[in-house]
Amino acid sequence: MSPPVYRCIGASFKIDGKTYPGEAIASSQALYLILKGSARKWWIGIPAFILSYIVAYSIVNGADQLLLAIGASVGLLWLLAAIFVPQRQAQPPILNDAVARVTTIKDLPEEIRRHPDWPHERDDKSELRPVVIISRTDQLVIDHRKHSNLLHLHPDGIDIHVDHLTGQGAQIRDFLLANGWSLDWAGEKLTATAPPPSSETDAGILVSAP
Repeated sequence: MSPPVYRCIGASFKIDGKTYPGEAIASSQALYLILKGSARKWWIGIPAFILSYIVAYSIVNGADQLLLAIGASVGLLWLLAAIFVPQRQAQPPILNDAVARVTTIKDLPEEIRRHPDWPHERDDKSELRPVVIISRTDQLVIDHRKHSNLLHLHPDGIDIHVDHLTGQGAQIRDFLLANGWSLDWAGEKLTATAPPPSSETDAGILVSAP
């Protein structure tokens, strides 16, 4: 069985400090960061903090009916908001150069979107999602620090952190290395010999013609 051409390596990432839920897909040509939903906001954690405080208080001091009622109300409102408040499409960063560029899934070349190994959904809604494309170059190094699940890279000064899938660090390392990516893995520099993409089309950066 031949190794996959594309592999999902993460489910969230940061671009210049802003965290996006999404999908990070790697290949020998490029890293595709697909944005799903809105960037995370700090205030999302407020209901969770309130509920955690009420639970901890009840455990230590015994159940308090008023606090339990407040907790139930907060939890119900949080649930209703999650169900009925529409999720806004994430606003992608402004990138447009030879190494990093933003487009949509539907504008990727057909051979990428229709490849049997392409792991992203193939419905009409999913094809409208923004995708940040980071082309692989000889100068680009992916850094993985020891005892973490973060992949760091800095194409043209852009700060990108990818949370790689838990428990798959070794497999992701081997996939990236086999596909030509230069790695600094837990302090060890690893360099593959695969040639870089020969053109922007190969890297999926040149979008399909309308």
